[in-house]
Amino acid sequence: MNPAHLHLLVNHLPVIGSIGALIALVISLFWKSEDFQKAALVIALVAGLTAIPAYFSGESAEEVVEDKPGVEEQYIEEHEEAAKIAGIVAVLSGIVAGAGLLLRERRQTITVVATVLFVATAGLMARAGNTGGQIMHPEIRQGSDAGVSESTSRAEDSEKAPVNGEEKSEKGEREEHEE
Repeated sequence: MNPAHLHLLVNHLPVIGSIGALIALVISLFWKSEDFQKAALVIALVAGLTAIPAYFSGESAEEVVEDKPGVEEQYIEEHEEAAKIAGIVAVLSGIVAGAGLLLRERRQTITVVATVLFVATAGLMARAGNTGGQIMHPEIRQGSDAGVSESTSRAEDSEKAPVNGEEKSEKGEREEHEE
């Protein structure tokens, strides 16, 4: 397993975890459920903890992919910035969540703070995930038709390519050439 593979395995945990924590917290507020509240805090704690290896595995992953065709430095830099901010906020959310689990008498106050942090973490993690995806997937780059134009040009090239000694005429019909 190379560092890029490790990064891909770990980085989904804080992204999905932060969204899951937010959903569990919203459910706990509507249903007034202490169990969902605890679940939200545990999920946020895990998401915050997994943000650490996700962030630190990113540097090694960069070394693996930076020279691959189609990978542009600007997308790596944008992802690094987004991941750094998201990681810091996720760790902070995890700390607040841990405090909420330990300090039962202050849990309601902590939950209010956690709600704001969970919303921020979920949004920032979604952005970090999206910018990370853009590194290897040009088709999701904003304002880019790189994936479309690349596949279109490949299709056009294959139409022009000779097949079994044939070539296309100007009218697009295949003509045989004797050798």
